[in-house]
Amino acid sequence: MPGAGKLVLPHQGEMKVIVKNPRRVHQYNEVGLVRFSIAFEITDEEPTTTQAPLQTVYELGNAKTDALSAFKLNFLAAYISSAPDFVLDDIIAQHRGI
Repeated sequence: MPGAGKLVLPHQGEMKVIVKNPRRVHQYNEVGLVRFSIAFEITDEEPTTTQAPLQTVYELGNAKTDALSAFKLNFLAAYISSAPDFVLDDIIAQHRGI
């Protein structure tokens, strides 16, 4: 939801801020790592909300599950024809956490 929000910093406490220019940063050579760059601007506006609604938390959980399922299917589709069976068995075991 756009608008002001509350940012809490250990050394400065609470402050009202607006997010400016949020970006997701990913480097091709850093597999499995995504960074976020977020700039904050201090404002006098009142925060538009104080906490994320439960629906948002639920949607994030679903998005995580969907992303992991898509990753698994895409990975297996890309490598199933060219990798020996023992390699695939090991990859599947590692993915399941066995």
